[in-house]
Amino acid sequence: MLRGGEHLQIPRKGLGRKMKYFVLTDTNWENIEKVTEAWKRVLDERDKGSEKFPEKLLFEPYTFTVPGLFGSKDVQGFFIIETDREEHLINYIMHYANIQDFKMIPIVETKKAVSSWLGMK
Repeated sequence: MLRGGEHLQIPRKGLGRKMKYFVLTDTNWENIEKVTEAWKRVLDERDKGSEKFPEKLLFEPYTFTVPGLFGSKDVQGFFIIETDREEHLINYIMHYANIQDFKMIPIVETKKAVSSWLGMK
């Protein structure tokens, strides 16, 4: 079992094809400073060459400017990551679990989804 601050060992090679994830964040106003500090630690890890988190974001974080957009009174935003390592997702979840709510939604390019769907007909 992982304890706070510990991370899974990540294999040198990925597990296969990279997947993209749309990450929707929901942060309580009281946790904004904690989330900002956690984000800075992720950036520091990347700068040091750590493999705990995805090495880059495909779409940097954005914050929605409309309060209550998805039924929340808190600060909401999103970003997109790409990884072929489950450990990246697990480490992200563990890193933010106590200070931010989020949903990681796998996404695919529309042309690939349509091509697959047409191939199944």
